[in-house]
Amino acid sequence: MEKWEQAMMKHVNRPLPEAIDDRVGLTLVKLKRKRSRSITLRFGALISASFVVIIGMSYLSPTFAESLKSLPMVKSVFELVGGVDMRRGSELLLTTELGQEIYIKNQVVTFTESLYDGSKINLSWTVPSSDPNPWAFKENIIFTISGKRVESYGSNTSYEKLGNGNYAGTISISAEEELPKSFMLGLLSPDETITYAYIPVEQKGEYQTFEIDQLNSWNDIQVEYRALTLYPTTTELSFNLRNTDSVFWDYQVIDDQGRVLQPISVGGHDYKEENNFKAYFEPFDTPNKISIRPYFANRSGETKISGEWKGKRMTLGQGKAGSVIILDQKLENGKLTLTYEVTGYRITEQIDRIWLEDSKGLPYYRDEPPTRIRGSNLFQMTFSNVSKIDSIYIVTSKFNTHYLEDLEVSVEVK
Repeated sequence: MEKWEQAMMKHVNRPLPEAIDDRVGLTLVKLKRKRSRSITLRFGALISASFVVIIGMSYLSPTFAESLKSLPMVKSVFELVGGVDMRRGSELLLTTELGQEIYIKNQVVTFTESLYDGSKINLSWTVPSSDPNPWAFKENIIFTISGKRVESYGSNTSYEKLGNGNYAGTISISAEEELPKSFMLGLLSPDETITYAYIPVEQKGEYQTFEIDQLNSWNDIQVEYRALTLYPTTTELSFNLRNTDSVFWDYQVIDDQGRVLQPISVGGHDYKEENNFKAYFEPFDTPNKISIRPYFANRSGETKISGEWKGKRMTLGQGKAGSVIILDQKLENGKLTLTYEVTGYRITEQIDRIWLEDSKGLPYYRDEPPTRIRGSNLFQMTFSNVSKIDSIYIVTSKFNTHYLEDLEVSVEVK
């Protein structure tokens, strides 16, 4: 048994209460519209072959124009279906319009924008509504940078179906090696016999890196914190692991004002005797000090807490983790939007583990994940098909946290 497994045995998580487990299932059903896939690849010998180039570049092509018409209001896939990092990049005008329509194994894909601020490479795309498997093209391509094959990278793909039936999505590519400020991103077939497209990528925005160089230990597991980099769209934490090849805990990143960052992704790969990892969070504004607190959830004794919502300020306790404070509401056309604040130490989980039930205990479906009101610690969540007649109960759960205090670290970023 690995050392981390032995450590975890001390904090075994019992199953969730049935009511909460049912809610989780319902939430997963609701979120089926968005898929995500993260991979780490290693390539061996390259296959020599003649290249067949198939590049369709039409900046004002009919397909691309039609794709833009299908986007409601914002005309940006990053703003429509992207994560907090991509939306921030679009807000800061760091994106580059592409409009490149290409064919990958009889699949028509239009790449609409690129985004690169020195961290991850992000591409947005659309495919027609007639496509039975909109993200299949991702399985049929590899990437090159300035003609050199990317030997090791992590890639995440997500998409949603638009109102007109077309699909829109994003791809995030996290390369291990340091990248130039501008380069050509090649999309090739896995055997490199076909070059589908070359996409120009240019770094926009400035960033700062703060060295940590600190080694912490817990139960013989060592974490070497390498650096913290503040990009315009993300906050990146890079670290190495020893005596374990997995991150079975989560990271809480907090600024000197007590603001907890929303996590985006984490990934890594083996390198010699160490395991290199990078964790990404939403961007900071202007912090002076950043604290990093590893933890994992202990759901032992977790119970459901609820209270009837009567349009007035209400506080629900969430156990040792903290509490949620419902501040305001807005009900229009059967959609109820709640504005609330969360206090505590597991902010990301606390803001998400909130739902509504009617007087019979049946849940209301939320439209989208919670969103932060820019420049504040307030959040909003919208639910559909809410009746004015029926009583509404706001529901959350009490849950506890086990902090790995020996692995905590702080970084001065003055």
